[in-house]
Amino acid sequence: MTYQHKQKERQNRETYSRRVSGGNCNRITVPMQNIKHMETVVKKFREIADDFENQLNDKSRPQFRKVSYAKYSLYALHRELIETADESYHNIRGLDFKGTR
Repeated sequence: MTYQHKQKERQNRETYSRRVSGGNCNRITVPMQNIKHMETVVKKFREIADDFENQLNDKSRPQFRKVSYAKYSLYALHRELIETADESYHNIRGLDFKGTR
């Protein structure tokens, strides 16, 4: 990956993260190249589902705060899944998630 490509990718990620709270929906990229990816996704989805359940049951927080928290949590999950799946972050050759788009 060239330096310019990495810079553009970082710029796009930062721009999207600034806009994440303004939209009506969120996307999550779910890498599925091997069993390790599947295990990570299952674990993280269970964690976020439990967290959302706790948020729904919390009567002390207003609805807009719950929704804002959920949007941020989904974006954080999206980033975490991509970064843990991108083996180039860990200097392992052969399994680069970025090349699968």
